[in-house]
Amino acid sequence: MTTLSRFHNIVWSELEERITPREVRRYVQLATVLEPIAEKEGCTTRSKDLCEFQKLEYFLTAGVNIGDAFEDLIDRIYKHGFPCQTYDLCYRAQADSKKNRRGGRVNQGIIEFLFPLIISQAVGQHTKVNEIINGVPTVLENTTPEDTLYLQRMQNLAFEMSGYYHRTSNIQEDVNILSYYRRRLEESIKLSDKYHNNEIVANYPTLRFMREILSHCKSHSLSKSMQYVYNKVREKEPGMPTGIVADLTACLIYLELIENRTGKMVK
Repeated sequence: MTTLSRFHNIVWSELEERITPREVRRYVQLATVLEPIAEKEGCTTRSKDLCEFQKLEYFLTAGVNIGDAFEDLIDRIYKHGFPCQTYDLCYRAQADSKKNRRGGRVNQGIIEFLFPLIISQAVGQHTKVNEIINGVPTVLENTTPEDTLYLQRMQNLAFEMSGYYHRTSNIQEDVNILSYYRRRLEESIKLSDKYHNNEIVANYPTLRFMREILSHCKSHSLSKSMQYVYNKVREKEPGMPTGIVADLTACLIYLELIENRTGKMVK
């Protein structure tokens, strides 16, 4: 046995066939911590803070903070089955993100975009990226009216964290989360809102494109690969806010970790 294979066997000796809640927490934390490190124009990166309210330290701290809520999400689905209430934990993740740091809603988009993907992954026991994404509409149609209230509370809390009180909305119950996003897309005026809501309503078209671009990237460096994918999306969708592309980059990293659980993504 080579040294490398010996290390591999030791490191992954407790790996279970089913992805555990603790494993999901670790992947979420890895994805959200690794995302801001790559050099991406218009975003906070390892070399520069976009502004005083979006420091790298804020992104890293928030990324670690949200892991508990996602672990609890998987644990709940495994214990009680689905459908069950879920989006109270989306609200919890946004609240947790603020622990031990200054700054505003630095990872609202990451939380919102990851949440349906991780529910789909848990419900379908999927590890293949396409299966996870394809399962999102069905799981969102099976969320509850109460979930829609928690999502809106989460969004309002996020805006309040950044002092955007003018962007908070009156809470209105919908049939399910997918219905809510469809309504919000129809009502969207700001371009950023249109891109944000459409990404979920249209079942992650940008994230699918990013995955396709990544499959053709020849770089072995995670940061260089993510920079390459980010730039390709900016070329294709120049009107898309840079923050949304960055949020989806975190989702891309998460999905790659899920599909290749024992791989060396960070080289």
